[in-house]
Amino acid sequence: MALLAGLLTAAPLGSAEKLRIVVVTSSAILAYREALRGFTEAMEAGPGELFTVDLSDGEQQKRLPALVAGMKPRVVIAIGSQAAELLAGAPVAVIATMVLDSDRRAASGGNPLATVSLEVSLTTVLLEVKHVVPGTTRVGILRDPARGGPSQAELGAQAKRQGFTPEFANSNGPQHLLDSFVSLSNRVDLVWCPPDSSLFNPTTVQPLVMASLRHRLPIIGFSESFVRAGAAVGVYPDFQDIGAQTAALTQRYLASQPAAPRETPRTVKVAVNQRIMRLFGLSYSQSAVADGRILVIR
Repeated sequence: MALLAGLLTAAPLGSAEKLRIVVVTSSAILAYREALRGFTEAMEAGPGELFTVDLSDGEQQKRLPALVAGMKPRVVIAIGSQAAELLAGAPVAVIATMVLDSDRRAASGGNPLATVSLEVSLTTVLLEVKHVVPGTTRVGILRDPARGGPSQAELGAQAKRQGFTPEFANSNGPQHLLDSFVSLSNRVDLVWCPPDSSLFNPTTVQPLVMASLRHRLPIIGFSESFVRAGAAVGVYPDFQDIGAQTAALTQRYLASQPAAPRETPRTVKVAVNQRIMRLFGLSYSQSAVADGRILVIR
């Protein structure tokens, strides 16, 4: 019991008799901390007593399935792909959040019963790009078709509905990433790089940014850190709101109300890299800056 008390941080959320809710996350990742804050704040008035298990603690990570099962929670919230993977097949009800669709499929194993995806649709991305970087009409789409997700036909239709002409470059793994990217030269105004942990990671992003500058191919990234690394613009989820969205999904589950098996982010954030935009001769909407729609990284 003393060990269990040391491994768990309890955070009671109300005064009535409570259901037990366990959140599995990693405090080492800023985005996960933001999601946890949004979840906790939204659950304050809801049913359930909240406990957190921190995967940045090696002992907690090692004992996770047995630890969680022993607590007999009503539901477990897995924040991030690692948490979802570690809980795959565990005899508990799992709601996964802050995960990519490909990671959800890989880790399913009967779980989770619902997810909140990190993936923002191309429709939403281009809607924001139109407001923030007006005058761009040709979009390149760089993806690994083996990853799954919307088909090329579906993505093309989304782009056309937003007034963009799509061009596709498929990369079958990171070893082909730069060649696929460069094949879009002189064909597009911007290249969308959808989230894909195998294609876009700390090893591949820097060479990709260098190729972007060399071949004058501005990148639409999927995170603030990608924009800071050299993407011209980024459209990405509001992580704190994903936490609140996950809380709403959890409350519906606890109330035995129907819920969709997969939800996408309700709100997004937009960032531009001012230096990179200038290098490409692109301008961004000053009115969007004034009303707080975009973050300008200088």
